[in-house]
Amino acid sequence: MRKQTEGRSVQYARLPPGAYEFKIFAGDEDGRRSPPLRSIHFTIQKPCWNTWWFYLLVGFVSLAMFYGVVSLRVRAIRRTAREKNRINKKMAELELQALQSQMNPHFVFNALGAIQFFIRNTEIEMADDYLAKFGLLMRLFLESSKNKFIPLADEIRLIQLYIKLEKIRFEDRFDVSYEIDDELVDSYTLIPSLLFQPFVENAINHGLFHKKEKGYLSFAIKEAEEALICIIEDNGIGRERATELKQKSTKNYKSRGTQIVKERLEVLEKMTDLSIAIKTEDCFPGRDEPGTRVIIEIPFLE
Repeated sequence: MRKQTEGRSVQYARLPPGAYEFKIFAGDEDGRRSPPLRSIHFTIQKPCWNTWWFYLLVGFVSLAMFYGVVSLRVRAIRRTAREKNRINKKMAELELQALQSQMNPHFVFNALGAIQFFIRNTEIEMADDYLAKFGLLMRLFLESSKNKFIPLADEIRLIQLYIKLEKIRFEDRFDVSYEIDDELVDSYTLIPSLLFQPFVENAINHGLFHKKEKGYLSFAIKEAEEALICIIEDNGIGRERATELKQKSTKNYKSRGTQIVKERLEVLEKMTDLSIAIKTEDCFPGRDEPGTRVIIEIPFLE
């Protein structure tokens, strides 16, 4: 590449990498050129990104990054799998505990005691009817425990049957009223299984059992905006007094039904993102027997 200049410098732009020899000549106006006045040898090195070691480094870094990403992903999948297994195991344990709490020895013993009482008093038809209802209730408990969600109609049937048995056992010491939207029951609405019974059990055995006068129990289900609302009310002695009596009780059996329900719902929320709100309050604040109201809000399943 030949260049002419009248100054004291010359520039060669964008020379590719390689070895070069730079020669300087002098010339006159007639174009005559002198022999080389000076010769300079120099080399232009390749840029670092165009060398074999750079390609090797990039390949090593890329491989390390790929391995790191894959390792992180594998660890995340394993961690998610472990957490899912832990939640499923916890859910299974709580479902078993829920079933055990509803088929607790205290309830079974009292039910069998009621049957024995009818037999001793030669009330054979009453004993037969009670035994049939008791057997059906046990079957409903077992069937409900097999699934995380069941139709609302099945849960209502279970609750009504349970209340019937308790009314017989308590010799009609309380009245019961139902306020249930038939359209909801017929719509095949799904709810978590074994949900309402522990709260009804608390109302009867801890709220109404210690009441001197005849009590009442109200069970209502209605539809709200994008949710199902269940309200369980009683005019019993109230939560504070019931807690005092339970603490003084000498019985070995302690009901954990409602606590197990809340724990199950917490695990269920982690599994399905279904958040169920439970609110407990006094029906008649300030009275000697304030009663208890439980409000359960269940979002509709998509």
